[in-house]
This record gives sequence, C-alpha cells and structure tokens, in this order.
Amino acid sequence: MLSSDYLEKYNISGEFRFLLACLKSRIVSNSDFIKSELERGKIDWQSFVPLTAYHKVISLVYQSLNQYGWGSIPEQVHQDLRIRNKNNAKRVLLLTSELVKIIRLLKENNIPTISLKGPILSMQLYGNLTNRSGGDLDILIYPESLDDVDALLLDNGYKRKFPPIKLTSKKIKYFMRSTNHFSYIHRQQKISVEPHWRFDPNPNADANCSKEIWQTRRWIQIVGTDVSVLSEKMTLLYLTIHGSKHAWEKLQWLSDFAELIRKNRTRDWDSVLSKAREYKAQRPLFQAFFLSQILLCTPVPDCVQKSAKKDRALQAIVKMSLFFIKESRSFFHFRPFTYGYLLRKLYESKFQPSLRFKFVYWSRIIFFLSGDISRIELPDWAFSLYFLLKPLFWFEIWFLPKFLKKRNRTASDSDKSLPN
Repeated sequence: MLSSDYLEKYNISGEFRFLLACLKSRIVSNSDFIKSELERGKIDWQSFVPLTAYHKVISLVYQSLNQYGWGSIPEQVHQDLRIRNKNNAKRVLLLTSELVKIIRLLKENNIPTISLKGPILSMQLYGNLTNRSGGDLDILIYPESLDDVDALLLDNGYKRKFPPIKLTSKKIKYFMRSTNHFSYIHRQQKISVEPHWRFDPNPNADANCSKEIWQTRRWIQIVGTDVSVLSEKMTLLYLTIHGSKHAWEKLQWLSDFAELIRKNRTRDWDSVLSKAREYKAQRPLFQAFFLSQILLCTPVPDCVQKSAKKDRALQAIVKMSLFFIKESRSFFHFRPFTYGYLLRKLYESKFQPSLRFKFVYWSRIIFFLSGDISRIELPDWAFSLYFLLKPLFWFEIWFLPKFLKKRNRTASDSDKSLPN
C-alpha cells in the first residue's frame, strides 16, 4: 500500500505542499512542516489563498499559522486570510442560527432530526462552531417525514432546488430510491438546506443500520436548543461515506476525518471495521485512512492495514483520489469521454466491490439519472419515456452548446471577412 513517501513522487505545487503543511501542523502539533516548506520556497502566494478557499480550510490554515508563526509569508496573504476567516465566522454564525430555527420548527411538528456536518460537526471535532467553512446545512430525517419536511420548508421561505419539478407519488418514490437527499435554498438569505433520509445514495448500503443511527445519537446544546448528533462511530462512518462519494476532492473532509482519528486513537478499530462492513463502507474507510496517511501523516491502525491488504482495488482508488484532490479545480466539470470524466466514472463504479453495485451504477449512467427527470416533466403514465429520451439529454447537455458555439464563431468570422 502507498505510504506518505508517495507524495514525494507526485508532482504537486509549492502552494499545495504548504497548504498540507499547515494542516499537518495542526494534527501533529509540530511547526516543522511549515518551516520546512517555507525554506523550500517555490510557493505562488497569489494562488495559495484561492487554493485554501477552494479546499474549505481557510479557518484551519489561519489558526495553524497564528499558532506556529507567519514567518516569511507576505503581509498581503496574512491580511487576506484574516479577512476571509472573519467572513467565514460571520457566515457560520448565520448558518447556526438558521439551523436552530429549522430544528425547532421540525421539533414543533414532531419531526426528529440529526444534524450532519456543518457548524455542529465543527463544534464536535474542534470545539468551535467556526473552524469549518460555512456551506450547506445537512440534517438527517426519517424517510416517512420527507413530505412534511418538504411542506414546512416551502412554507417558511425556502424554494426546492432539487428536484425543481412538481413531485408526484411515482417521482417521489424514484427519487427516494435513487438518491439520498433533497436540496432547498432560502429565497432571501440564500442558505442551502439538505434533508437526508440515509447516509448513502445507494438504497442498500445502510438500510439495515438506520435504527442504530437513531438509537445511538447524542445531544448537544446550541443557543439553548438541544440538537441531536451522530455518535462518534456513526460520525466516522458518515464522514468516510460522504468523502469517498466525492472522491475527497476537498481537503476539509479529509481534515475532519483526521481530526476525529486524532481524538480517538485508542478506539477499538476491530469493532469499527465490523460496523463498516455492515454499512458497505469498508472500502471508503480504508481509502480515508490511507489518504490521511499520505497527505496528513495520520497513523493507520494495524488491524486496518491488515484488512486493507485484501482489497486489491484499493491502491488504484487511492491514486485516483489523489488525482481529483490535486486536479479538481482544473477539471471540476468533466466533459464526456475526456480523461477526467472517464476516470471519475471508473472511480465511482469502484465505490463498492460488489458486482451488483457496479451493474446498478453503470445502468443508471447509461439509461437515466435523477437529473433527467428534472430536465423535462412527464406524467407518471409516461415515466418509461425517460429511458428513450436519454440520448437527447446527453446531446442537449454536452454537444449542443459546443455545436452552437462553433456555429456562432463561424458566423462571426464570416462577418469579419465581408468587405465594408
């Protein structure tokens, strides 16, 4: 299996190295990483702050540099990070206030919730609401509560962003089977809320363990409100499932995982591996550990290393993740049949080792996805037509814009060639 030495053979920029050094310094409480990278030099400071913002680790990097010294870092970089850190704190406090309002609203209507990620996870991991970058508000609900949650959010200033269409019973049934959340955005505050009814888009992944998720939840108090959160073991599994689904392309997710490991180094890892097998999340767990070891110097428990040796595809998956972490800013939207696109699909098909998962995954890619239903509204009796319309959707999304752009360019060139 790959080790931390592998990074030396990987062509990464000086600013990415320095970003990793700041994160590693927090985890191992050692300033040597920062000093070493500053001495190495070759850091493009104009790219460093945007890179840090992209990976959603502004606050972690700012705190690390505050603790271990700014050294020869330009003053402009210092000021930029300070301003962004302050703005993130304001945003997170706004998100926290809105999250509490939503939890109270749902509680008043007898709808249980569990807070996922966001400022509450930041409090759990770092003891501070603002250490994670503000993004979506994610909550876990019971599947049977979805209709009520949908109505309540729509009545309280939110617009459904996904799916954006009028829902029928058949379409709701499809969406609940093919994905794991809806997405809403507040019309005025532009805050995004995502109610989840399971961890994983795969309906078979955690179906047998959903009771344990709710039975083992814990409670913390935020702004005078009791907020339920996942147990530490469930938090670990959720972070691995979520991070692996997105190929760990944002370092914030890997930093969260590494911080949780740092706080629980004496955990019974055999029981964690057993639970990961139940959730079909063993491969994501292995992947998270070895990526953390390579990028953030997180130790891998012996039992995890021993079990991971049996997974023959793991090394390839870790290498693919390293590519996405390094290149995702350049290849964020992969066009079909490009190297990045095909690599991403290959990666996603390996999310679980079972042949059944691979068959279902490629069937959905070839035939239709939930986004296709959002593209055109068909009555329930014509639902099967989505399969036949798939080639048209592909043409509209990927090839029609390119064709129109080429035609417009040709027309523009023709106009220029005409005599005045």
